[in-house]
Amino acid sequence: MKKILVLSLLFVLIITLIPGTAAYASDDIRVLVNGSYIAFTAQQPIIVDGSTLVPLRGVFDALGFDVVWEAENQTVTLTAPDATKFSFKIGERAISVNSTTLLPRLQTIHMSVSAQIVNGSTLIPLRAVAETIGAEVNWNEQQRLITIIYDGRHNLSDNLSLITISTDGTTSSTRNNYMTGWDVRVPAVQTFVDSGGVISVMNLDNSVIHVFRPNGELMQSIKLHRELKEIGAFTRDREGNYYVFFAQDASEGAFNDRNMVLVKYSPNGSKLDEYRLSAQTHDEKWASGYSGVMRPFANGTCRIEISGDMIAVYFGRIQFRGRDGQNHQASYGFILNKNTFERLSGRNMLTMPSAGHSWNQFILPVEGGFVFADHGDHGPRSFVFERVRSRGTNNQAEAFRFKGGMNQSGSVAYQNTFAEMGGLSKTSSGYIFIGASEKSNVIQSAHNDSRNLFVLTIAESFSTVSSPVWLTNYSDKEAQNVVAPKVVSIGINRHLILWEEYNTAARQVSATYMMVIDDSGNAVVPAQKLSGAQLNGYDTLRFNPDTDQVIWAVSHGDEIILYFLKPL
Repeated sequence: MKKILVLSLLFVLIITLIPGTAAYASDDIRVLVNGSYIAFTAQQPIIVDGSTLVPLRGVFDALGFDVVWEAENQTVTLTAPDATKFSFKIGERAISVNSTTLLPRLQTIHMSVSAQIVNGSTLIPLRAVAETIGAEVNWNEQQRLITIIYDGRHNLSDNLSLITISTDGTTSSTRNNYMTGWDVRVPAVQTFVDSGGVISVMNLDNSVIHVFRPNGELMQSIKLHRELKEIGAFTRDREGNYYVFFAQDASEGAFNDRNMVLVKYSPNGSKLDEYRLSAQTHDEKWASGYSGVMRPFANGTCRIEISGDMIAVYFGRIQFRGRDGQNHQASYGFILNKNTFERLSGRNMLTMPSAGHSWNQFILPVEGGFVFADHGDHGPRSFVFERVRSRGTNNQAEAFRFKGGMNQSGSVAYQNTFAEMGGLSKTSSGYIFIGASEKSNVIQSAHNDSRNLFVLTIAESFSTVSSPVWLTNYSDKEAQNVVAPKVVSIGINRHLILWEEYNTAARQVSATYMMVIDDSGNAVVPAQKLSGAQLNGYDTLRFNPDTDQVIWAVSHGDEIILYFLKPL
C-alpha cells in the first residue's frame, strides 16, 4: 500500500495537544503503527513545549528501523529499510540524514525540541518521526489516538499527478543554456491559480488560455487576439478577468513607436481595456541618454502580479543606443490601477526599481505593494531586492555579490555571474530567497565548479540579509548542478523548493528534486527525488491552499503537461 507524507495533520496534532512549556506524561495517548498498537512499558509519550515525544524503541522498531545507541557520545543512529541513516545527539535539535535514495549527500533536519532521555528511554519529537521518514500521521481527538503508517519509502512521486493539454502545433522549449547566466527566456507556457482555485494555463505561442477547475477538469479554452508580436506574461484577478502584456521590438531611434500594451480581458476573452506604452521611457533611474525599450524581454524574462487593486509588470529589455554608442540592458516595469488602468509608477506616485544587466526578474505580491527582485551582473552585480508600496518609501537590499572576473581578452567586461535566481517567499518576519551558485571563488570559465542551492533570509525592513545557507553540497561539476530553482509558500512557516539536477557533460537534466524548509531556512522535509516531474525554466510555482497542491505547467512538443504536487 503506497502512502504519502502528510504533515498538515501532524501540525494539527501538535497544536491540538495541550500547549505549554512544561513536560508531562500523556498516559492516555495511544500510538498505532501500521495497524499495531505500541506497548510502552518503561516510558509513556510525553509533551514538551506543545510537542509530543515518543520512545524511540517502540515506534522505530515497529517501523522496521535498526536502532544503534552509542553511549560514549550520546548518539542514536537509525537505519531505515532503504538504508537511509538518521543520526542525532541527545540534547540537540538537529538530525543528520545520510541517504543515497533521497540525494547522495548529508542533510540536516531540525526538530522542534531536542531528543531526551527519560527514565532510561530515548524520546524524540513525533513531528521529527513523520518529517524524516515520510510517514502518514493521523490524530483522532475523541479516541486520543495517533496513527502512523509507513511503507519504507521516501519518494513523494506518488503524490504527483499530471494532465496533458494538446496544442495546435509545437510549443517553444522552456529550456536555456543554464551555465551562461544571461540566456534567460520568457517561458512559452505560464500558469496562474486564483484565490478561488481556478487554474489558468496560457500557451504564449498561440495566445490560448486553458481554464481548469481545482480538480483539473477543463472548463474552457480562450483564444485571444494577438495585439503585438510577443507575449511576456499574463495573470488573472479575483473577478476572473485576464491581463496580458504584449510587446515587440522597435527600430533604433523609433522613440514614438508604441511597441508595448497591457490588455485587460473579461473571463470569456472579450477585450475590456488597454494601456499602451511608447518605446521611449521618461522615468528612468539611469543617467540621461540611457533609456527606452527597444527590445523587450531581451536577455531576461517578464512577470505580472496583482496586489489589491494594483497590477505590476516587470521585464528585461535592451535600451536605445546610449551616449557611449552602446545598447545597454536593464530591467524595466510599471504599475497600474487594474480597475482604472491609471499608471501609478514613474512621475505619478511610485518609483520603480531597475537593475543593470538584469538577467532575470521576479515579483512577489505583498500587502500594499510588491517586492521586485533582479539578477544583475552590473549596477549592482548581485541579487537586488526592492519593495514598492502605495504608501511609504521604497526599501532596497542587495545580497550575494557575484564573484568578479575577466573575459578571454583580459578586459573587465565580464558577464558570467555563475548563479541563477530562484525566487522569493514571504515569511512571518520578512522573506526568504532561493538561488543557485558556485561556492568557490575560482574563475576559469562560465562553469568553474558545481552549482549548489542556497537560501537567504531577509528582514521585513530590508535592513539585513543573511549569509547564504547552502542546502546542497554537489561536488561533481560535470554531473551535478542545481538549475531552475523555485520556491513557493505552502502555508504557515513552510516553503516548497523545487530544482533540477543538470549534467553539463550530457547537456541534460538528470533528475528533479524537492525540499521543504521553514521560515528560518531550516530543512524540515529533506531533499528527495521527484520522479516523473519536469520544471518550467522561468515560470512561477502556484499554490492552491484549498487542495494543498502546488501547480505548474511545462511545454513538451505538441503537448502541455500540467503538474499537481501535494508536498505535505
